Amino acid sequence: MKFEQKTQNFSKTKPGHVFEFDYVFSNNGNKPLIINNIEVTCSCTKYIYPKRPIVPQQKETIKVSFDTKHKIGYQDRILLVYSNAENSPTKIRFKGMVDNKSEK
Repeated sequence: MKFEQKTQNFSKTKPGHVFEFDYVFSNNGNKPLIINNIEVTCSCTKYIYPKRPIVPQQKETIKVSFDTKHKIGYQDRILLVYSNAENSPTKIRFKGMVDNKSEK
């Protein structure tokens, strides 16, 4: 399992914005890749991943959304992607700043 980009940054924002990220990956193995589960530490992070086997050399996408409601300060979230790949689990992450200071 090889990701085109494992880490994504979001721009400074106010609480309440929902960011969406696409993590494109390919099956660089020689057998079908099956994602079993994804773990996150916060319910503010949602994800959608392919439920069917991914054939060798095929590209797919994990879609992630992050709701900044009730979040303040620097955010650094890690998702653990569990699969039948040799490098499982694979870490993907996003980070950025949520600032609640009012503009003057």
